[in-house]
Amino acid sequence: MSDLTDEKKQSNSQVENVEYKFDADNTQLMHIIINAFYSNKEIFLRELISNSSDALNKIRHESLTNKDVLKDDKELHIQITTDEENNTLTIKDSGIGMTCQELITNLGTIAKSGTKNFVQLLSENNKNDMNLIGQFGVGFYSSFLVADKVVVRSKSNDDTEHIWESNANDVFTVTSTSSDEVWRGTEITLHLKDNQLEYLKEDRIKEIIIKHSEFISYPIMFLTTHEEEVEVEPEEEEDNETDEVKIEEVTDEDDEKKTETRIVHKWKKFNESEPIWVKDPKDVTTEELNEFYKGVSKDWENPLSFKRFTVDGGSISFRGILFIPSKSQQNLFHTRKHYNRIKLYVKRVFVNDNCEDILPDYLNFVPGIVDSEDLPLNVSREMLQQSKVYQTIKKNLIKQCITMFENCAEDDEQYGKFWKHFSQNIKLGVYEDDKHQAKLSKLLRYESTETADGEYTSFEKYVENMKENQEDIYFITGENRKVLENSPHMEQLKKRNLEVLFMTDPIDEYTLMKLKEFDGKKLIAITSDNLEFKHTDEEKAEISLNEKKFSDLCSKIKELLGDKVIDVKLSNRVVDTPCCIITDKSGFSPNMERIMKAQALRDENLLRFYKTRKIFELNPNHETIIALNNKTNDKTFKDLVFLLFDTSLIAARFSLENVKEHTNRMYKLVNFGLGIYNETDSEDEEVETTDDKAEEVDEKETVEEVDEKETVEEVDEKETVEEVDEVKEMSQNRLTTIVEEIDDEVKLEDVD
Repeated sequence: MSDLTDEKKQSNSQVENVEYKFDADNTQLMHIIINAFYSNKEIFLRELISNSSDALNKIRHESLTNKDVLKDDKELHIQITTDEENNTLTIKDSGIGMTCQELITNLGTIAKSGTKNFVQLLSENNKNDMNLIGQFGVGFYSSFLVADKVVVRSKSNDDTEHIWESNANDVFTVTSTSSDEVWRGTEITLHLKDNQLEYLKEDRIKEIIIKHSEFISYPIMFLTTHEEEVEVEPEEEEDNETDEVKIEEVTDEDDEKKTETRIVHKWKKFNESEPIWVKDPKDVTTEELNEFYKGVSKDWENPLSFKRFTVDGGSISFRGILFIPSKSQQNLFHTRKHYNRIKLYVKRVFVNDNCEDILPDYLNFVPGIVDSEDLPLNVSREMLQQSKVYQTIKKNLIKQCITMFENCAEDDEQYGKFWKHFSQNIKLGVYEDDKHQAKLSKLLRYESTETADGEYTSFEKYVENMKENQEDIYFITGENRKVLENSPHMEQLKKRNLEVLFMTDPIDEYTLMKLKEFDGKKLIAITSDNLEFKHTDEEKAEISLNEKKFSDLCSKIKELLGDKVIDVKLSNRVVDTPCCIITDKSGFSPNMERIMKAQALRDENLLRFYKTRKIFELNPNHETIIALNNKTNDKTFKDLVFLLFDTSLIAARFSLENVKEHTNRMYKLVNFGLGIYNETDSEDEEVETTDDKAEEVDEKETVEEVDEKETVEEVDEKETVEEVDEVKEMSQNRLTTIVEEIDDEVKLEDVD
């Protein structure tokens, strides 16, 4: 702050109409504060009311030790008045007021907070029972969002009345005045801009107060103005001095009383509600709780459940209340106007309901409020600072929500309603929130082979009911329970009386990508190659014998199917069905492939990634497979194999790649049943298959011919070299033979 002259440092009572400069030398800084820190102009009223509340807190605190400070003005309140003729809005409180020096210090220094100093003083005295937000500071300058001139009139018990005045330029004035009015406190008058006259309307002011300052501890009074019909006493006629007596007739009209329209002023309280989260739970009725929920959530039905909480971590403390709605919103997972449904308060003053990450997406259905005593704010209450306190609030809110769900789960009927509407949120949480996955997985519910239709079981109950030798949790994914119950993959498990969970929600596929086990028990899809059973020695011997017996059949079927499958083997999961299709251990389920194909904006390249790796399993104990094993050289073998394969695809809910070929084979089967089977059908099929692949073969032959022509010269050269080498070799061999013959003749002559 610029140096003050000796006159300015004199007693406050001697200061009259003195001009000062703001501490910030640059006027542009004021412009930045006014126009950059706040995106919503209406918050100026919240800031000024909060400042008044702090001033009232201060005088109340002093009155605890000195009752004389209140004097004759013992009523603590905030009053708001408007003057439409002069376009002014006035906020007045009966708080502690400010001396001349405090006006200069607190209002003349940008971001100077008298409350901060007051709280520090209380801390030194170990009196931490004050809930203050901030005395003026930057929040005060939000007044210039709507006003081009601000006048502050203040009276403290320690000084006379002074008036501070500024129009947001680089100077302000402080004037000492004398008044016959006996009062204490601060009065702020805003001279509104021509385009901000909406803040003179009662409805607009009430809307802002209810939104931001509804739970302020002190009454907020607004001076209303309205017209009323008032009775008027008839004027008495002057008595005549004459003694004449007048006789007048009395009519009904004379009985009617005369009225006139007058302007009536009346104080109206705008903050009727008391914050429900600070009340003793015993004093809160169910009706009050339901009404509060409806106000917070904008819902017309009562909540399903709720949870009140208080967190006091020494240096960090906050409290609030969370609710579970009775029904989900229709657009729960679509683009929303608000990031979440949590309203954030600081010292009972509403700050924000658009905190982007205060709760994760899977908890976006939870409405409620959080009131913090320690949350720091970045310059203004509108912009939240990403502080340690804020991060602590986020972590605790997630824990409180999960605890609320766990409490709800203790009542099966209540949790059944919850699961009906919010099951997808919990499943999404298992997928997204690794830190709380273990707790969230306990909240999952599924139908199973041991539950009635429409009833659910949990993983915990499943583990409790597991068979003696059962080590894994079995599940199957699909469209609905009826389809899954009739799946051939269920046959062996039904025979062994093993419980299987039915997962029919598309989001289950994504949940299972992250959730691999529960309580040390692996989650096994019965449609995958992971499924294994414990076998006796006799069963193991039978399996080994069957593998040798059907090894040729498996090899020939694999050769026929080609790359349609990665393997053909014997099955231990089907009992009454001749064969089935399963997926690789690391592959995706048939249901996942179906879901990906159903995407309207699917990526074909990504679809290849989700394509399942199929395994064709044969039931060695089924008469069809036994008979097929004896017809591997029959002409109908190929048709029979493909019919079995396509039928297994359909049973597993896969889509057929070539429907035409399947229908042709079915027609042949019908003809065979009708006794009109033609032996040339197989040959015709081979011809059709050849025709279908003709273009591909021609292309291959063309490529081969081109390759042959490109290498002809090289081949000729190789042949020429080979002929020369051959001649040389023959000559060498012939020469060797002649030499040997000569040597033999010489030896004979020597002998003779």
